[in-house]
Formats: sequence, structure tokens, C-alpha cells
Amino acid sequence: MKASVISLGWHTIRKSTYGYSVGIAVYILFLAWVYPSLATNPAVTRLLSNLPPVLLKLAGVSSNFSTYTGYLSGEFYSVIDIWIIMWFVTMEAMHLVGTPRQNHSLQWWLSSPISRSTWMLGQFLALALALVFLTGATMASEILGAWWFNGGHVYWSGMIWLNLVALFTGVLIAGYSMVFLAWVPTVTLPLTITLIFYAMNLIGGMAPHLGFLSTLSIFGVYQPSLIAAGAVPTLSAILAFILGSAILAWLASLVFARQDLTL
Repeated sequence: MKASVISLGWHTIRKSTYGYSVGIAVYILFLAWVYPSLATNPAVTRLLSNLPPVLLKLAGVSSNFSTYTGYLSGEFYSVIDIWIIMWFVTMEAMHLVGTPRQNHSLQWWLSSPISRSTWMLGQFLALALALVFLTGATMASEILGAWWFNGGHVYWSGMIWLNLVALFTGVLIAGYSMVFLAWVPTVTLPLTITLIFYAMNLIGGMAPHLGFLSTLSIFGVYQPSLIAAGAVPTLSAILAFILGSAILAWLASLVFARQDLTL
């Protein structure tokens, strides 16, 4: 893999990556700032306990403010983080692969000795690198918020697993987004598929008799409230994410290499 290919992809999406990172950091620090007042207010706890669980799940609001990590699992990870991952990955995959195909800016790469497979894998790795950057910004802001406003109390295992599962989920979305964009250079298909997976997980979580939908969804492993409570994903689930992402990246390079792209 030539570093120049990955560097080009990173250069394409670095500004948006920095922007998302700043937004995430500001939001988490705001949540950390208000957490002490919510955790010690019994009226808030009573109000949330009287609301329907389905409504709380749809709004991404946690009724458990007993721990800082559990609070963030509901107020950030359950909804906001998932939507950031879905939108960021699909849109940046479009900028990396779909947009260059639409505006015919691939001429230089198509005429260079670098193969199409190498170029596609470079774009995938650049997007994975951006996701690692977002994960680092999320963890850093969570630790900083705990240090500034909450006495430095962090449930390390829960925090690390929350961010690792979010990272693996984002990389998997990046994999199939690259496959679809290597085939048809529009963001509609990968975004639609991602929203369907999200809806499956949401419906499966709210209706016990439809729980199999959550199992079939790529978001089925990403259950922030359970992870924050200590229910870490199984090794087989993590290996499935890693293997699935690798296979999808390889498939994307194969599909792209067979496209009829004119200079």
C-alpha cells in the first residue's frame, strides 16, 4: 500500500473530520458540565422514571444517572453517536469515492502505475483513520469532562468498549459503503441500507417478539446501556466485525477494478 494513496484520502476528508471532532468534544463537555446537577436532582430521576421506556429509547434519554459513563451511554452514545457515525461514514465515503467518479477527477490516478485496487483500499484506510481520529477525540473529551466536572471518575472498561464498538461499527459501514460506491457513485444506496439497519435495531429493541431484527442488524452489538453496565461484546462478535470489514474492503477494490472508467 502506497502511503501517498492514503494521504490523498486523508487530505480529502481531514477538514470535516476535524469539524466533527470539535463538535463531539463540545457536546460531550456540555453533557459532563450538566451531569452533576442532574445526578443530584431527585425530581429529574422521578420524571424520567415515569416516562414510557419506548419514548426514552427513541429520544436517547437515559433514566440511569447513577454513573457518569451510564449517563453518557444514554445521552450521547445511544442516539447521537450512532447518527454521527452513519452520516459521517456514508458522506465521507461519497467524497472519497463517489464524487471523484462523478466529476472525473480520477484521470491522474487511472493513468498512473497505481492500480485501482490499491487506490480503493487507500480510500478505505483513510476513512478508517478518520474514524480512529473521531474515536480518540470522543474518548479524550469524555476523560476531560470527567476530570473537570466529575472528580475524575471514569468507568474505564465501559468507556473503552463503547468507543471500540462504535469504531468497529463505523469501519463496517465504511466497508459496504465503499462496495456500493464502487458500483454506483451515489450515496443513496449506502445511506438507505444503513438507515434500514438502524431501524431494524430500533424496532427489535422496542418489540421483544421482533428481537431477531436487532440480531440481524449491524447495530445489534452496539448496545450502549448494556455495555456501560458491563456487558462487553463477545470475542466472536468483534472478530466478525474485523473480518467482515476486511472482506468488504477487498470486495470494494474488486468491484472498482472491474468498472468501465474512461480517462
